[in-house]
Amino acid sequence: MKNHKLLFGFIFFFMAILQQFEVIYINSKSVFGMTLGSLLVSISTCYSDDFILKTPGSRKQVRIGKLLRRVIYSVGFSIIIIFTYINENDTLSHLMDKLDENTLLLLAMSVTFISMNVGGAKDKDI
Repeated sequence: MKNHKLLFGFIFFFMAILQQFEVIYINSKSVFGMTLGSLLVSISTCYSDDFILKTPGSRKQVRIGKLLRRVIYSVGFSIIIIFTYINENDTLSHLMDKLDENTLLLLAMSVTFISMNVGGAKDKDI
């Protein structure tokens, strides 16, 4: 997972430069999708391998944290990609009206910094 995070970081940074110089246009629907997806990706970093589910009578262990991280991470990136290509419809407009993109952006930023703190605290424990 770590190798492509840096690549996505550079891609979004390059997109920001292209948007600033008006080479590309990112509409509010795409910004909403990117913010919502980024929020989910940030939340996924809070989960680790620490949650282990042991089934009774079996030697098998299920690492819930790792599974949860991958599912939320995949859903987040899927939302980023899907919202870029999805057409306007009533359900999407209703969702965008209910979830203010500025509030969603602030929430995504706060979760990002909190998850960085959680990750830093986990690294110090090791």
